[in-house]
Amino acid sequence: MDEIGFQQRVKRVTEKDTVTVTIAICTHNRAGLLRECLSALKKQLAEFPSFQVLVVDNGCTDETQQVMGEFAGQFSNWLGVKEKKLGLSHARNRALDCADGDWVAFLDDDARVLPGYASCLEGLVRNDEFDCVGGVYLPWYQQGRRNWFRDSYASNKETIQIFGELPAGRNASGGNCLFKKRVALAAGGFNASLGMVGRRRVFGEETRLQIEMRRRGARIGGNPDWLVEHLVPISKQSITKILALAWRVGRDHWVSFDEHPTGKLIIGRIRRLVTRPLVGLYQESGCDAPRYWQNIVLAFAKPLVMTLGELVEAVRLRLVSQD
Repeated sequence: MDEIGFQQRVKRVTEKDTVTVTIAICTHNRAGLLRECLSALKKQLAEFPSFQVLVVDNGCTDETQQVMGEFAGQFSNWLGVKEKKLGLSHARNRALDCADGDWVAFLDDDARVLPGYASCLEGLVRNDEFDCVGGVYLPWYQQGRRNWFRDSYASNKETIQIFGELPAGRNASGGNCLFKKRVALAAGGFNASLGMVGRRRVFGEETRLQIEMRRRGARIGGNPDWLVEHLVPISKQSITKILALAWRVGRDHWVSFDEHPTGKLIIGRIRRLVTRPLVGLYQESGCDAPRYWQNIVLAFAKPLVMTLGELVEAVRLRLVSQD
């Protein structure tokens, strides 16, 4: 294991039995945001000495090591490691391999934990009802919010509203999730062909892992009280960025859910080109929030673009399979 050579020595737990859960933060060249992430986490972990903080430096070339050195002595259990293979899935697999805890909670480097995060996490581990649990992420408007931009555009709050097992087809978000380590490793960990790699955006690595875990009998749950804030910069508060994200999510649907686009499924997507935008407009008409023209455009265009992404990729995959 390659530990990072700080001027201040990185502490590591020698008695693994003292660690119940490892909070893993995978980072790539976002030292400033990592500092804020660790600062918020530090405020809660003083009462939880059995929690380990693990930071995975995924090919960073900025001041990340300096930030990690600043915080190395501020947590009772700390581990910093490097993962030279660039890619979020590689970094997350490194975290699973290196974590001393039987449970691994993943937290994005551009996220901040909210009050009650640690105590809620402790309860999830103690009760041991699920093999994977997803929490809620809320928008963090560090640079301000455009008047038309709704919280729902950057949150999964609407999909996790009650505590309990998530239905098939619904999965925990990778930005705030907890895995039983042995179950995740037995399912093969995170698929390295998926996930962010530099500027490449291929979604679905955490979805794919949870699907494989379910196939092996694992239980996936959700907890609406386990909260973090996730950064939403001004640059991402635009119609084009939201629609580009919708396209990528649709495009990556088949690989994320490990589905083969049959002819029947393709016909279903063609029908949804009409039904999904109409449903979006209907839901928008009943929304109590202030309405701007951008909201109306997104209500129609977002489901349309996502479905187009699914359809175009389905046709491409069918053509490739026939070669």
